[in-house]
Amino acid sequence: MMRTTRTITLVAIATLMAACGASPSADVAATDAPTTEATVATTLAPTTTAAPTPIAPTTTEGDHMDEGDHMDEGDHMDMGSGTAPDGTPIDRQVTITMTEFAFEPASIEVAVGETIEFVLENAGAIEHEFRLTTEHAAEEHVASGHAGHEDEGAGEHGHDEVVVVVAAGETDSVAVTFDEADKYDVVACLIPGHYEAGMLASLTVTG
Repeated sequence: MMRTTRTITLVAIATLMAACGASPSADVAATDAPTTEATVATTLAPTTTAAPTPIAPTTTEGDHMDEGDHMDEGDHMDMGSGTAPDGTPIDRQVTITMTEFAFEPASIEVAVGETIEFVLENAGAIEHEFRLTTEHAAEEHVASGHAGHEDEGAGEHGHDEVVVVVAAGETDSVAVTFDEADKYDVVACLIPGHYEAGMLASLTVTG
C-alpha cells in the first residue's frame, strides 16, 4: 500500500507541474504573437500619385512671324510687297515716319531704276506732306509764300513732283520709280510753316 500511494502522489505532482509549466508558456506565446488587428493598423497600403499631365503650349495667331518680317530697328526698309500701280515690280519698301517737324529717317538713298514703295506714317498730331522735289524748288516755293501749294505737284518739276498728304495718325503709301539721277534730291513738307521749321530729308539717287 505504501508503494501505491507514493506512485499516485508522484503522478499527481508531475501532472501538477506539467500543468503549471504549460500555463506560462501559453501566456508568453499569447503575448509574443502579433495580432491581426495590430498588423492591419500598422501596415499602410502603398499609394500611387498620378504624374501631372503636360500642358501643350498655346499659339496665338498673331504670334507667327514669317521669315523676312524681322527687321533691325531703324532700318525702315523691307522687301517689296507687290507692284506699283503701273504694274512695275516693287524692289523695296521704305517707311517714312512724319512728326512735328521732321522725317525719319532724315536721309534716304536709292538707285536709278529702283521702284520704291514709300510707306508714310504720320505719327504727329497734325497733317503732314510727303513731297519728292529738289531743294531749289522747295526754296522757291517757300519764297513765293507757298503760292499754288494747293495744286498738287507745284514747283520746279510741275506735276512730276510726287506729293502725298497724310492726316494725323494715318498711314498712306506711294510707289515711285527713280528713272533719273537728278530728278529729286529732297523729301519736303511744304505745308506753310513746316519746311521752315526744318521738315525735310535728304534724298540721294545713285546711278
